Parts: sequence; C-alpha cells; structure tokens
Amino acid sequence: MTLESRSTIRTRLVPILLLATLAIAGWLVIGGLLFRSGLYYRYLASPDSTAGEAERALLVIQKRYRPGARNVLVLGDSRTNEGFSSKLANHAVPGINFIEAGMAGTTPRVWYYLLRKVDPDGDRFAAIVLVQICDATFPNREDLSERPLDLAYLPPLLTLEDGFDLPASFHDAALRKQAWRTVLLPIRAARSDLAELAATPHMRFRQVRANLRAYADSRYDYAGHPESLAAVRLDPSTLHPVATTASPAGLVDYLDRLEASRTSSMPTRPENQAYYRYWISRIAGAGHRTPRRVFVATLPRGPFHQQFGPPPRPSLQAIGLSTGDGVALLAPPEVAALERPEYFFDGLHMDSAGRNRYSVILAQSVAAALRAPTVGGDAP
Repeated sequence: MTLESRSTIRTRLVPILLLATLAIAGWLVIGGLLFRSGLYYRYLASPDSTAGEAERALLVIQKRYRPGARNVLVLGDSRTNEGFSSKLANHAVPGINFIEAGMAGTTPRVWYYLLRKVDPDGDRFAAIVLVQICDATFPNREDLSERPLDLAYLPPLLTLEDGFDLPASFHDAALRKQAWRTVLLPIRAARSDLAELAATPHMRFRQVRANLRAYADSRYDYAGHPESLAAVRLDPSTLHPVATTASPAGLVDYLDRLEASRTSSMPTRPENQAYYRYWISRIAGAGHRTPRRVFVATLPRGPFHQQFGPPPRPSLQAIGLSTGDGVALLAPPEVAALERPEYFFDGLHMDSAGRNRYSVILAQSVAAALRAPTVGGDAP
C-alpha cells in the first residue's frame, strides 16, 4: 500500500469517525439529560418496572406531602404496601400526615437513596418510619449486602456522584461493575424498557398517563386484600397445610422458616447486621443533626407464629443496630396479636383485617414516640 493511498483512506475516514463520535456523544448527552433529570422515569418508563416502582414512590410522596403539616414518611417493602394504610393512620391520629411509600422488593439501600432524593437536608419530615421484621427469632436468610435486585430500583434516584459510593457498598467484583454501570450508563440499565416502549408506544403512553393521573389517590384509598388464611389448617408435626386445605403459593417457604425457628437458634447473618447498621445509620444521618426522628417499626412475623412459633423478641440488636445508631424501635405488644392466619392472605402479607389493625397500632405508636423525649433506643 502506498503512502498516498494511506493518506486518501485517512482523509475519507476522518469525517466518518468524527460524525460517529459526535453522534455517540450527542446520544450520551441527550440520554444523560433525559435520565438524570428524571423525565424518562416520570413520563416514559413503565410504571410496573422496578425503576418505575421507585418513581411511583416519588410520585406518592410528591402528591401526599403537605407543606407545613407534621409529615411522617413510612418506608418498607411490599409488606408495607399491603400492611399499612396512610388513610387509616391519618384518621386514627389527626395532626400527623402519614405518607406510605413502600416499594415492593426493596431493602434499606434503596430506602436511603429514595430518602436522599426527597429530603436531602433532613428537614421535610417529622419522622421516618422503616417497617420490617426486626426480631431475634426470625432473621432474614438472604445476604442483603450482595443483592443485585437493588440496582434495578435505583436509576431514578442516583447522581453521577454515586459512581464510587454505590459500587463500594458491594463486595463482589461483578456487582461493583454492575453498580458502576447503573450510575454512569442509565441508558444501558433501561435497555429492556426502551425496547418495550419502542414496540408498544401507544400502550406505554396510556399506562404512564393513567399512573400520573390516578395512582397516588388509588394507593391512598386502597383497602387491602379481603381474602385470608383463616381456613388453612396445619399438620402440627410438619407445619405444612393438610391435604384438604387450599393454600397460596409461597406459604410453604414461610412455614419451613417457622419450623426452623422452633428447633434451632438462627442469629442474623453477620453480613446482614453490617448491612443494616451501615444503611440505616446513613438514613438516620450518621451523626449529622437533623430535625427528623427515625424509627424502625416491627412487623408481625407471619400468620402462624402465635400458634406455633417462639415468643417474639423484637429488638434493634436483632438487625445489628444499637441505641447509638440514631434510631428507635417501635414494637408495641399489640403487633404480636396479629400473628394469626385471619390477618394474612399469604405467608408474608397482611390482609385487609390485619392492615386495618396494624395501621392504627403503628400510627398510635409513632404519635406516642414523637411526644416522648429524643433519647434513642426502643420506643413504646
């Protein structure tokens, strides 16, 4: 190949490469602005996606927040969605505006980034209530510190500054890379959602429009599941449903955990204790003084614990926390009375009857705790 031919090829390639570079840069800039601004997640993303779940929580907080009121934000997973009603709580305790913004399938890592998004200075809410099981007799068996599902919820909540912080919260190298990509390449994280949008744009726009118009109000008015486990009967020796009893999917997994809790001590995994301490301490402010209080509110452990399980032992220590971490435990004794099948519709979630009772119990417990001095530790 002659020198002249190389020069000719280079001359032809330069504008092509320049155009490709500008196209890629333009797409990244436009995509970055579209995603970083939140416009994509609010107006284009599927409301039923995991990222859409986080966006829905932001929407609920925006719609239900009342400036000047005593706002209390209640966070958790699907057990909070099903088990706590802001509407009932607000009726039970006038003077407090409860905002339930649980996200199905989430853990404290996601709650932290959501809270940072809606209350960066820690002064918008009188209290934050984190709803979960925190009982020494029924620890979570999953390793929460290495949970890749958390990343699917986070794109609407992240900024470029999280490029170090979020990956560092994982130990596994592959998960760190995935977290880094989630922060820096939001378009990549949204590939499947973008493909669905391109395939059925009219359906997506209808879904998004309906979500923006009605979701917050319908969630506030939601009354819970009417069905219950009241008719389920268990074999006392195996704790499995008897053959003539219809039972929902997933109940056996809960019953296996219940059986294990009766026969052996199951301390919380050390990695989960460290995980809870790290993320809940950050939610509490990690030593920074803020006006808001932070409570961890215990849930009933499940539908058959009262009859077949060990006595409840709720404590902050069960999830690796202490009184010095800036949080207080809400564990009213009435919660244990809900550990019966008539208050659940599956092994995890309370039905409408359980929801009605738990909402009032928790609301009254929060109100009492807010009247008490700020001393840390366990609240009534």
